[in-house]
Amino acid sequence: MSQMAGHKELDAVTGVETTGHVWDGDLKELNKPLPRWWLYVLYATIVWSIGYWILYPAFPLVDSYTKGVLGYSQRTEVANDIAAAKASQARFVEAIAAKPAAEIEKDPELMEFVLRGGAAQFANNCAPCHGRGAQGFTGYPNLNDDDWLWGGTLAAIYHTLKVGVRSTSPDTQSNIMSAYLRDGILTSAQVNDVADYVLSLSGHAVDARAAERGAEIFAERVRKQIARAKVTAEGWLEVHQTAHELGLPTNATMLYGHVETLEERVDHMLRLRQQQDDTGGFLSFIPLAFQPDNNQLAKELGTRHTTGVDDLRNLAVARLVLDNFPHIKGYWIMITPELTQVSLSAGISDIDGTIKDEKIAHASGAVTEAGMTEEELVRLVKDAGRVPVRRDALYNELKVYA
Repeated sequence: MSQMAGHKELDAVTGVETTGHVWDGDLKELNKPLPRWWLYVLYATIVWSIGYWILYPAFPLVDSYTKGVLGYSQRTEVANDIAAAKASQARFVEAIAAKPAAEIEKDPELMEFVLRGGAAQFANNCAPCHGRGAQGFTGYPNLNDDDWLWGGTLAAIYHTLKVGVRSTSPDTQSNIMSAYLRDGILTSAQVNDVADYVLSLSGHAVDARAAERGAEIFAERVRKQIARAKVTAEGWLEVHQTAHELGLPTNATMLYGHVETLEERVDHMLRLRQQQDDTGGFLSFIPLAFQPDNNQLAKELGTRHTTGVDDLRNLAVARLVLDNFPHIKGYWIMITPELTQVSLSAGISDIDGTIKDEKIAHASGAVTEAGMTEEELVRLVKDAGRVPVRRDALYNELKVYA
């Protein structure tokens, strides 16, 4: 409840005049108006807003809006900015259209423009499925591994992007398996041999000679149909030989636990051993256990996780066969930290690092954590009775955890 006093008075505590309003019998309101500068600012903003309404677009109408005497349009400004950007880029765009990819690569300025434009296009069109880092997700392949189904050359990638995959273009790419017999790619006898070879991969009883003949076809003709983007073993070894001759050390891996035989694993190691004898440029050998839980190939083949015994045997054999490799790595992401700890007594000298948010193995179904802290890694090594050492990529020792 409020009441109006009949006269104004000075507040006894503050000395400020009251307004004469009294609430609840004893609560009085002091007369303290806003400062003049505040009123001046208010008046200025009112004048400024009126001027803005007159000069610029301001009020919406039924089917339009007030244009303002200056005729300013933000849409026009944006359109002009876009036109100016296109004009400044025109010489680059024209050069890209006129030059083949090989020549564009040789032009640093043009290549920088291409990479920046490509990054923007990738972010808008590809990243939602393949990820900002192109690491891939379930159903969308990793684009960083150079394992392109229809070829990884610039020309091949350009063709794939241009015509699409399973699109309406007459030149579209398609991953439908060829009709080998109908199309005359293989004879009836060769089809039977290939069937025997494929059955032999899953342990079925087959004609051994037919399977052997089928393996040759599988490795040569059929491989071109299902994995033609992969470099051959000879090509891979040649690349690493060249790197070693240039003084660039490298590492070697081996994915195991899918369809390969034990003989093929040993053959893989023996080729690496011979290469190391020739060039001496390998720093480490890294066996990678196949991860089947989220893997289409595993579903088709019925492949399961490798066993701990198989993992340890594989690492131990690698240490014996590759005695000219400085290091054998037990990759804890693939075979679990616990088994990696045991493998320190089976010939390995490297368990990899802490890693941060590993994605490739986990996209295929790895059951381990995506990373490990430095403290956890040090404790894992120490608990195995070994001395942890921090290293760089070239195996230079940076810190010993005594």
